Amino acid sequence: MSHKVYGSNEKYEKKLIAEGTHLAICYSIVDLGTHVEEYQGSFNPSHKIQIGWELPNLTHKYTPKDSDEEKDFIPCIFKDYTDSLNEKSNLFKDLVSWRGKAFTVEELNGFDIEKVIGNPCLITVIHVTAKTSGNQYEKITSVSKILEGMSIPELSRQTRFLSFQEDPYNENLLNSLPEWLQNKIISSNEYKKMNIKEIPVGENAIDESTKPANDDNGVPF
Repeated sequence: MSHKVYGSNEKYEKKLIAEGTHLAICYSIVDLGTHVEEYQGSFNPSHKIQIGWELPNLTHKYTPKDSDEEKDFIPCIFKDYTDSLNEKSNLFKDLVSWRGKAFTVEELNGFDIEKVIGNPCLITVIHVTAKTSGNQYEKITSVSKILEGMSIPELSRQTRFLSFQEDPYNENLLNSLPEWLQNKIISSNEYKKMNIKEIPVGENAIDESTKPANDDNGVPF
């Protein structure tokens, strides 16, 4: 199943990730900042982060611009979370399931979310139909710990981590993100409060993130 996407002077098909459970490796965490959201008629500020996974056992095809030759690429998928480890939050539930272990009180007093980068998991994907457009899109319904003995390939993408808590803020990494994602971050309360020069939208920067090593206690992070 796929839906057609049209750019300025080119056409391509974005193939939906198949429904089911897939091996995934986290390669991206992006702090989206705080935005005002509507929920049941009320408008409230909500701080969001986005987690991205590569799906190494899947291969999709694409045709580069100005070329007729198809190439392979490994697809990726993303999920936005409220930046909270409250036990009712989706982030808390997914991380506990991913770890296969409860958080300690000490961890809940300040868990370093960057630790999840480079760690594998199993994600379950379904297709959902948007109410307004009628288009279908992928939705992650669960994140869980990998099975013992599973073979985990290397990431094909460079890892990335962008946070408003970092000092200095990584403007180069922000500038390397897709335009729509840059615009979302730039419109956040945190970005507006920063005393930095506004960054032109583009994709010319080097990602300086690094892949952390796993702990040796059997818990991925």
